Amino acid sequence: MDTNNSWQELINEAQQADQNNDLAGAKKYLDLALWKAEQHGLNSEQLLKTLEQYALFSTRRYMDDQALTCWNRFLKEAVRAWGKDSEKLLPYLDKMSEVLERKHNWPVLEQVYRQAIRLEELVSDHSDKLSKRLEQLSGLLVQLKRPDEAKEIGVRQRAIKEKNAAPPPSVHSAVTQQMPAIMSNTGNHQTLQAERRIFIGQLFTRSAIIPYDQFSQQLKVSKKLGMPIGEVLIDSGLITRVHLEAALKLQVMAREDKITVDQAGAALRRVCHENLSVEDALNTSNQTASDQQTVQMHFGSLLVDSGLIPGDTLDQVLKDMEQNQNTFAKQLVVSKALSAMIVGEALELQEEVQAGRLTTQQAIEKLKTLNPANRAAPV
Repeated sequence: MDTNNSWQELINEAQQADQNNDLAGAKKYLDLALWKAEQHGLNSEQLLKTLEQYALFSTRRYMDDQALTCWNRFLKEAVRAWGKDSEKLLPYLDKMSEVLERKHNWPVLEQVYRQAIRLEELVSDHSDKLSKRLEQLSGLLVQLKRPDEAKEIGVRQRAIKEKNAAPPPSVHSAVTQQMPAIMSNTGNHQTLQAERRIFIGQLFTRSAIIPYDQFSQQLKVSKKLGMPIGEVLIDSGLITRVHLEAALKLQVMAREDKITVDQAGAALRRVCHENLSVEDALNTSNQTASDQQTVQMHFGSLLVDSGLIPGDTLDQVLKDMEQNQNTFAKQLVVSKALSAMIVGEALELQEEVQAGRLTTQQAIEKLKTLNPANRAAPV
């Protein structure tokens, strides 16, 4: 075989052999194309194209071990080549998932699902797609007999569906602006009570205290009997009066912007599960927020020490994060400091450090391999 053939000719020959069901020939041409891309300094786009063709060929032909090897390498090269366009990686993660499902490689499949979810959250507003990905992960966790984790993912998925079913912001804003006039002119408290029901429901369901389907059932009972939703929840045994009073207190604090909705939910969860007062629960939440800040700063140090971002970029991202009320990971992507895929891999390495499976220095060395500046120059 003439190894001097152009890269494109080799790719074309491989595709033709594949169409003729000449699997050995297709694999031979792909091996040559890959060798040519690696050894002869072809650009990253050609290397990616070769790896993509090889991975797709292996997936389609059920050569699963070869496919996984190709997809792993393709994704690593794609992160380096595409950088901030990481949303393009999502369909390839789906292809890799197809192979993992066939091989029943559940641990790696879970990692791929979680990586796709993280990417979807960081770089996309496609809530329907995110909901489907959460549903996939929840189903896998059920299969792995981890019902508590599956339930938590299910709550996130239902929250997204509930958000999608809500009125458009413009309609909601118009209703809110008219609220004082409606209340003063008619004295009708139904609108305010409906708003309270929705907010109380969000507190209990988002905190995973009451499953969404059970709350929905009780909400129907509330409407049918004309009873406040809180009283119905107490009568059903899902919460106690102490829980309801705590939720109402946290609801008021959130409406007055003294705390965020997330803080209210976290505090309510501690009230219900740890029998704390609202004040003690909020203090615990504040301590947890302090702990999260420590973890966040450690994450930032990992990124700086590995050379992925300079120190001044870290400072700017932290400032922007507070101003935009984003998570640190999301702000890294929004600020175009790092690609979503690199942020995702860095977060996984930080979790390994926290779990004691890696030292900080080992994590830094692994992060250095993600830095495009550390790639070997073409020969």
